[in-house]
Amino acid sequence: MANLKASALISRQEVIDYMELESITKAQATLLDRTIEAITYQVQNYCGRKFKKSGSSRLNVGYYRATETPYDSKYDGTGTRFLFLRNYPVATVATLITTYYTESGQADVSTINSDDYRLYKEEGIIELTKAPDVWGRFVEAPQSVWVYYHAGYATIPEDLQLAAKELVNIYWRGRKRDPSVKSESLDGARFEYRENFLWPKWVETILDSYRRFSL
Repeated sequence: MANLKASALISRQEVIDYMELESITKAQATLLDRTIEAITYQVQNYCGRKFKKSGSSRLNVGYYRATETPYDSKYDGTGTRFLFLRNYPVATVATLITTYYTESGQADVSTINSDDYRLYKEEGIIELTKAPDVWGRFVEAPQSVWVYYHAGYATIPEDLQLAAKELVNIYWRGRKRDPSVKSESLDGARFEYRENFLWPKWVETILDSYRRFSL
């Protein structure tokens, strides 16, 4: 996967094997890599999360260190004792910092100890078990919670890989199709092309299992 971004869900060779391609040119290899990266972005955007395991983010005087590529770590306070992290499963939470404002408008920045919250690693949820304020909740305020954590899969789940490979296959096979053609016949069978078609239902079902739906 040397020519692919680290976030890619699948490798070029995995896609070549899946599509049963005997050989590809250097130009096709480059195009295939870009397609894999585009599909990775689409899947991440649809699911609202990133999947590859990443190191913890570190915030220094309001700026990320230039040598790191952290996940988003700032969150709005929910007004409840729960905080839903964007990326999961979570390996560890390095630091949890909250900002509260006093009646005089002064910012009070404090670190919540690990003994004062419960971490649901698979779901990526933090639950306060000891009140950071008198109501025992994250104060409902924009960008008031900073979380530095390790999250993501060391190995992408097989079903997610399968969905990504099928999406690459769909886009790769259809890249030369005339978009003005709405249907065509092949070996006596007629195929209708649906407008605004994104992906097969079985692929959507897999991707939906990795989304977090709001209640």
